Amino acid sequence: MVKKFGFVIWIAIIILIVLRLPSLFESFWYGDEGIYAAVADEISQGKLLYNQAWDHKPPLLFWMFLPAAIIGWGKGFVLLRVFNILLGVLSLIFVNQILKRKVSHIPRLISLVFLAFLLGSTILEGNILNAEVIFMAFNLGAILLFVLKKNFYLAGFLAFLSFITKVPGFVELAMVFVAFAFIYFKENGFKFIFQSVAKMAVGFLIPTIVMLLYFFSKGTIPDFIYANATFNQIYSLHQNNYFEIFGLQLPNTYLQLFSFVSIFILGTILYWKKKISSFAYFALTLFVAEIFASLLSAKNYGHYFLQILPGATLLLAIVIQNFKNIFKIKNILLILMIVLFLIPSILVFKKGGKVAVHANLVKYYQSFFEGYLLNKPSAKEKFWWGRQEEVVNISKYIDDNYGDKLAYIYTSKPWIVALTDLNLTNKYMVWFHLEYRDVHLNEDMENMKKAEIFILDTENQLLKPVFDLINNDFKKIDNFNNFEIYTKK
Repeated sequence: MVKKFGFVIWIAIIILIVLRLPSLFESFWYGDEGIYAAVADEISQGKLLYNQAWDHKPPLLFWMFLPAAIIGWGKGFVLLRVFNILLGVLSLIFVNQILKRKVSHIPRLISLVFLAFLLGSTILEGNILNAEVIFMAFNLGAILLFVLKKNFYLAGFLAFLSFITKVPGFVELAMVFVAFAFIYFKENGFKFIFQSVAKMAVGFLIPTIVMLLYFFSKGTIPDFIYANATFNQIYSLHQNNYFEIFGLQLPNTYLQLFSFVSIFILGTILYWKKKISSFAYFALTLFVAEIFASLLSAKNYGHYFLQILPGATLLLAIVIQNFKNIFKIKNILLILMIVLFLIPSILVFKKGGKVAVHANLVKYYQSFFEGYLLNKPSAKEKFWWGRQEEVVNISKYIDDNYGDKLAYIYTSKPWIVALTDLNLTNKYMVWFHLEYRDVHLNEDMENMKKAEIFILDTENQLLKPVFDLINNDFKKIDNFNNFEIYTKK
């Protein structure tokens, strides 16, 4: 295997594994993983996805978390993080296979180390098993097949997996395939494009139909469509996702499209006139498509920008490989033009606010080294280590004292929902899901009324209808840490 992949890829893989190893010791602390875990836990108890246990992500994330929910979170969560490491390694291998055909050892080494560091560390939350690290592997596998011009059935299936992981991943892949369509047309003719698209369509549509038939058999097609299409459109086009010009409010997507279309047209012209290679053409298209897709929701969550790493890595390799030519006037002008066209997307990025990263890079690795290698208990007090006593203790207390009750939990800590063994009436895993739309609140108000006990996280905002319901229908009987327990009057 060393001979097959060479020393370059192994250096990158080692860096990523070393950076990711501490994630195996992390606690139940990260909210997104907690929501996936809570939904998966409810599914394991017989609830229907989207109908009785809800989040607005596509289904693959919850299905990936389901085996861990079944075997128990103590072991299951560690296995999920091991899976996260394997996905990262797979992404590195795919990028290496793409680069090695066009780039020499040194540029490839530097660019892969760049990717391994940003993908493996906490800078962009690569340590967390979120959608971006999952669809990155699927997309890169498909792109490698595009480069090799083979197995388009598999490429279509990988596009399907990307689609049911998170829509921005599928959007990215669709955009970059347009560039490959131009490459295929120039190099192989229209017939090859038609054949490749037809094969991809088969690879994509067959599993899509099977999935839809599954939801149809459960009677949850409307719920699936609402969560993945209707609601996500509302979620993306919120009030912060608009810009104003001449008194008109327009979606920021128009700014992002201007950036993508302008640079794509520029790249296509340069490729058609043989000013840039097909490799540079699709790498540039990929990078801008990734910027477009990562900004779709106009929220600057750190893990969203993991998506831009593959395109950035390919461009970095090209720049290093052609460093001597970068300073030619025509190339400087080209770079300036690309930067100019990117300004609208940069404005969207700026409007999203500061990039939110929760685990400080230096403190994260320093506390791991001191806590787990030097065995200093004080270093393990960071909330991302251990098994987070607060969440575990609250869940255990609830189970020990109210395990036979039908309960509703009102909290922003979804890991408590996942870790408890209670029979829950929740459809929405965290209280802020109720804020999104009145229909959410109305649905779970009915679920609250079905509960024998109401468990309230007092650190969260209590919506007025819920406050009124508690006062009218429940009475307080207990409290533990910041949680209050109410029983039906």
